[in-house]
Amino acid sequence: MDVNQVVNLIGTLFGLSLIRHGYVMLHASAVADAGTGEAIAFLGNSGSGKSSLALQLVERGGYDFLSNDRIFLKAIDDGVTIVGLPKKPRVNPGTLLASAALSRLVVGSRRHAYEQLPADELWHLEEKTDIDVEDHLGARSKISARLGHVYSLEWRRSDEGLRQESLDVDGAMAAMRVTSKDYGPYDRRDPGGPVEAEMERIARLVPFMRITGKADPRGLAEHWRAGSAERRYRRVEPVGGAP
Repeated sequence: MDVNQVVNLIGTLFGLSLIRHGYVMLHASAVADAGTGEAIAFLGNSGSGKSSLALQLVERGGYDFLSNDRIFLKAIDDGVTIVGLPKKPRVNPGTLLASAALSRLVVGSRRHAYEQLPADELWHLEEKTDIDVEDHLGARSKISARLGHVYSLEWRRSDEGLRQESLDVDGAMAAMRVTSKDYGPYDRRDPGGPVEAEMERIARLVPFMRITGKADPRGLAEHWRAGSAERRYRRVEPVGGAP
C-alpha cells in the first residue's frame, strides 16, 4: 500500500466518523479568515474552479486553508461547524499556472506543453499535483472552523461578467443536494430524512450565495481582496466584468 492509499484510507475513516455523528458531506473547497477564524465554503463539482478560488485567496494572504475538495457541515446551537479533510490539496495544471507561487512547481517541457494548450482544455486537464500549503503558499492549514458564508459556484467558462445573488432556504438546499457526496456502500445513512433535515438547519443558519457569469477564480479572488468584508458578503452584489 503506497502513501496515497494510506492517506485516502485515513481520510475515509475520518469522514465516516463525522457522518456517523450527523455531518453532511459536500463537494466543496473552503478557507478560513485568518483574523476572525470564520470560514467561507465554495460549493462546486469537478471543474468548477473551487480549488483554484480557495488557493487564490490563500495566496493573497489573510486566509488559512481548510479544504479543496470535501467539507463536512453540521448545525450546532446557533451556528454551523465546518470540518475539512486533513490532507494536502491535489490540484490540476490550470490551478498551478494561474498562481504566481504555484506556477514555479511546473518547469521545463511540462510547463511548455501546458502553456500551448487552449485555455478551456487546460481548465479541464486532470493531472494532479500535491500542494504543501505552508511550504508553497506560506499559509496555515486548519481542520475545522465556524462557517460564515457559502458560495455556490454556478459560473461557466463560456459566460460573461460575474454576478452574485443571495439564495433562499430552498435554493441553498438545492445547491447542497447537487454537491452532496457519500461513501457508497460504506455510507449507511438514510439518504432522505436525516440528511435533508440537517441541510435545512444549515440553510437557515448561514447565508448562501450563488456566483454566476464567467468562471474566473483569479478575477473573483482579486475583486474580493480589493474590497472590504462588508462588500464581499453583501447579499446581492453585481461583481462586474471578469478581466
